[in-house]
Amino acid sequence: LVIARKIENVFFIVLLVVVLGLFTVPIIVYYRSTSVSSDINNNGNLSEGGTIGNNNVSQNCTRISWSQDNDASECHEYTGTACRNFLHQWFQCTIGEGELNIGVSQQEQNQHEQTITSLNTYLEHYKQCQQQSSAFICQYFFPLADCSTGKSYKATKEDCFLISTGVCSDLWTLANNFGYGSLLPDCTTLPNVANGSSSVTIPIEGINDTNGTDGIVCREDFVKTDLICEPRCDSFEQTSHLNSQILIYSEVVATGLGLIFCVVTIIVAVKEYKTLLAYPSVLVFFQVIDMIVFVIVVIITAIDRHGLYCSSVSLLETLNNPTPFCIFSGVVFHYAIVNMALWWFFHVAIFFHKVLFPFQANRFEKLGRNKYIFTTVTILSILLPLPAVIICLSVDKFKYNIHRFPTTLCISNGEMWFYSTTLPIDILLALGVMMLIIILWTIRK
Repeated sequence: LVIARKIENVFFIVLLVVVLGLFTVPIIVYYRSTSVSSDINNNGNLSEGGTIGNNNVSQNCTRISWSQDNDASECHEYTGTACRNFLHQWFQCTIGEGELNIGVSQQEQNQHEQTITSLNTYLEHYKQCQQQSSAFICQYFFPLADCSTGKSYKATKEDCFLISTGVCSDLWTLANNFGYGSLLPDCTTLPNVANGSSSVTIPIEGINDTNGTDGIVCREDFVKTDLICEPRCDSFEQTSHLNSQILIYSEVVATGLGLIFCVVTIIVAVKEYKTLLAYPSVLVFFQVIDMIVFVIVVIITAIDRHGLYCSSVSLLETLNNPTPFCIFSGVVFHYAIVNMALWWFFHVAIFFHKVLFPFQANRFEKLGRNKYIFTTVTILSILLPLPAVIICLSVDKFKYNIHRFPTTLCISNGEMWFYSTTLPIDILLALGVMMLIIILWTIRK
């Protein structure tokens, strides 16, 4: 019997540790991803580049520019394939003799190769940008290193400005709007072009020609604007059309089931109002109200998704100017989801107090203190989500915007959303689940 009790206690502790570990995973994943992105950016590597096809790197030395420094601290053999042709040509134009080495470790090379490959899916719709930026991307990802002299050869400030403000400016804006701004190169920090290289890398044909886009034919889900084909807001999809339809119908089914659950809960609450609308069960009723508002917004979205979220035919223009309904849906989603987590947590906390401290709980009830606890809990649950919502409404950097396609609800950018929604909800759920385990364990004993 003693051994069995010890085993039970060990199991209880292990269960709490496992639960805590599971709720820690999202936080660890977020910080690891932001840390990797920061390291990539600090090491001078564009983490969302494009695949460089062999047919895009046929420039001769007079068409290539570069910067030169005496800071080659490490040399590694280039083992990738995305920029192999260009790097060999660039090597002949700069170092010329010996082995081709770059200042990027093998691990970083693998990351950059995967990143370049993934972005090629998007760049293939922007042929002009892809062709004009191929050399710069290879230089920026994989700077050459001369192990014998300690010299390094890198991308230049001039090329960066030429691409980011020229033929690829809209893509640059798109990346910033989708939260990849920290991964893009800061052109002002790049070195100037070396004296021994060409001062102009990229000929942008038709840049000053008002008819420069007459020969461009866009796909059906793209619209022609200025120099490039921009994605249409009403038909842009991040995954295959089949996956998008499955996602939409799944959301509709889940929303319908949620609405049925809410209606049944309200009917039961009205019928048993003396029990379910009394403290603390009324907190569950408040959660249901939040859920109903949330479900109604999702249903309205399903009725006219594109009309409600697209302020323009162009996706880029829509991202710069989110619709009023997009902002409204962001406010409802942001407030309701945090509010529901707070109602649930406080309900569990009150239950926890009654089970583990029954005498004190009964004393509070006899003295009439429950009404003060209920008032405090209600005020906190209503007010705590408001600061983050107000910041997202007033600060342009954190404004509610479309975050995926097909669109369901708008949210703030990744960092703001994590600290104002994901992190607090994760902490509340972790504490609540651990309290429930302790409650069940206490009741069992």
